[in-house]
This record gives sequence, C-alpha cells and structure tokens, in this order.
Amino acid sequence: MQPTRRFFLASAAVAGAGLGQSPVTRFVRYRRGATVACGILDGGVTQRISGNLFGARQPTGERLKLSEVRLLCPCEPSKILAVGLNYKSHIGDRPAPSRPEICFKPVSALLPPEEPIMIPPGANNVHYEGELVLVIGKQLRRATKTVHVFPNGAITSLANRSMGYSRYVFDLGVAYKEDTDRVIEAVRAVAEEVGNEPEYASLILEPVEVMGVERFDESAVVVRARIKTLPGKQFIVGREMNRRLKLKFDEMQIEIPFPHTSLYFGEASKPVEVRLSGIAREELEQVARKLLAEGQDPNQPPAGR
Repeated sequence: MQPTRRFFLASAAVAGAGLGQSPVTRFVRYRRGATVACGILDGGVTQRISGNLFGARQPTGERLKLSEVRLLCPCEPSKILAVGLNYKSHIGDRPAPSRPEICFKPVSALLPPEEPIMIPPGANNVHYEGELVLVIGKQLRRATKTVHVFPNGAITSLANRSMGYSRYVFDLGVAYKEDTDRVIEAVRAVAEEVGNEPEYASLILEPVEVMGVERFDESAVVVRARIKTLPGKQFIVGREMNRRLKLKFDEMQIEIPFPHTSLYFGEASKPVEVRLSGIAREELEQVARKLLAEGQDPNQPPAGR
C-alpha cells in the first residue's frame, strides 16, 4: 500500500494514543463545497465543531465521512519563519553556526493532505521535510514583572529582540515651527559622532537610518530613525544617542515641545484685548486654571496640581 498523508495523520494520532497517555483528540480543518469548517476526526468520520481549533468550540452534531470532505491545513498563517542549519545533514562539512539561522518561507509552502507538491520553475535543490509543531502553555515573566500567559495553541507570533541583531528606534518630537531637514541633519551628525568613538563603534552594525516624518502629534512633529546594533546592545547605544541629541538640539536651537493648551474661541468671535496690568499673580493663576478646567476631561486631575 502506498502511504498517503491521511495514513500518516491517522497513524501518528493512534501512536500517540498508545503511549500510556489519554487518547489523542484529532482536530481537522476541512472544506465541503464552499464551506470551510473544523471538526474532530473519529475513525473515518469528522464531527463538525463550531468555533475554531485554537479557541472556544463545541460540537454541532453534523457528521461527515472523511471521503466526503477535503482536508485543509489547520490554519492560514500570515508568515512562516523557520530555523535552518540546525542538524548535521544540512550543515555538511561546514562549521555549526553560533546561533540559530532564521529563514523565511512563503505561506504557499503549506500543502493540505494529498495535494500535489509544486516544484517552482528553475528549482534544482528541493528538499522534503516532515514537521511536527507542539505548542505547550507557558508563563513568561519580564523584568518589569509583567506576566504574559500563552495558553496551549494560542501563540500567533513572538518578538525576539536579540536574534542576530537589535534595533533602537528613535521617535523625536520637535515643535511645528522647526525645519525637519535640520532635525534629520542633527540626527545624522550625532549618529556619526557616536559611531566614530571606539566605545560605541564596536556595538553599531549599520549607520543610522532616518525614515522621516512619522506622524503629527498634538504638540509635536515626530521624526523617526533607527540604528542597528549587536544583539542586546541597542539600549546602550540608544541612551547615549538620546543624551547627545538633546545637547545637539539645544546647540542648534531646535525646540523640543512640551504639552500645552491653546485657547481658540472660533472664527466668529471678535478679537479680545487682554490687559494684565495691576492684576495679582494669584488671581491670574486662578483665571488660567478656570479656563483650563472648562475644556478638561473630567477624568483627568485638575491642571496645575
């Protein structure tokens, strides 16, 4: 008998059930006509469930023979990241890498059971692989004591800040009156200055990359830049860059704004002449607080306290 993917799917589940553990529940995703659904495979019958494989679900009572449905991949990922050069047959005579080599695979690399394997035109080094992915619920605790809980099967993506290299991102807010070209000039000058010092040059992998104006905030125009460093060294470089950027902005008289409120009475209002002669400082502060309080979110603390 020629083994098929359905055969291996069933065999793996049966083998797992025979290891002295509780029986393995075999979840499948399938298509019947124009309907895509999830179910539980029991022998040669699929029992349809509502919901999805990785969340809340319950049986619907609908049962279909396996021959009546087309099995699909269990999910439709947005991206696939793989680890390469992690076993001897791939490495060959080359030295083993000091850290895992991460590579990208297109989502078209996933094939449902019994689908033909399409070899791209011009490909001359094609490998076949069998992959087993097991997600185990873990609890992750960061230095900030923030606890992240990943339930079984619920991990969709993880961020690793030190795989091969790191980046520090600068979001630099400047006043609306400032010339953003001068701001970019200052960023590049500071990055060059830091990169020429041996203490930091060994940590920086690439020159600073200035993306340009990122967004317009209420009180600032935000210019974004980033710098590539050795793994885990981004904060050392970033903090020094921030220190020198503050000094550079002061030198070039580039204003770093602070939150403030402008009073606007509408275009229909007539100009108001305000004279402050003879008014006490305390009275002026009371008037200012009253005006600010009128336009303030009631959930926020009073201004000036």
